[in-house]
Amino acid sequence: MSPPWRRGVSLHQQTKPGFSSPAQSGFGEEFARQYAEQGHSLVLVARRLDRLQRIAEALRQQFHVEIVVEQVDLSDAAAVVQLHRRLRERGIAIEILINNAGHGLQGPFLDGQLDTALAMVQLDIASLTAITHVFAQDMRKRRRGKILLAASLLAYQGVENFHGD
Repeated sequence: MSPPWRRGVSLHQQTKPGFSSPAQSGFGEEFARQYAEQGHSLVLVARRLDRLQRIAEALRQQFHVEIVVEQVDLSDAAAVVQLHRRLRERGIAIEILINNAGHGLQGPFLDGQLDTALAMVQLDIASLTAITHVFAQDMRKRRRGKILLAASLLAYQGVENFHGD
């Protein structure tokens, strides 16, 4: 018997050094808890599989919902496309996409490494765009779906030695 994915929720989160917005904790974990409490099936995505699986199991036991856990490095746009393909092959249609993957860097910009800054841009901008695009295409075909793109308030404030998100 297939799970009730009509009400599925996809939570895309990841932990990066210096800033936390993962499904493993914080906003991501809270989004997962609230949607599970409402009876939604979930797809939880993050780089760190161990903690994600513990959260998924706790939510399954507490709220009796179907939860799929996917280990994905969301900073890799190709991995996002592969995730989308795997979910479609399993017949999982994402109705609500919640994306709060992202991180920022601390310290003076010019003291940091270029590849570190570019990796942040890849996750915070390119991968966010890829995730939104591939799942929104399905939503458009179905003529329904919702997307929540979450960001840190730090992205909008002048914080000394903080850049990103």
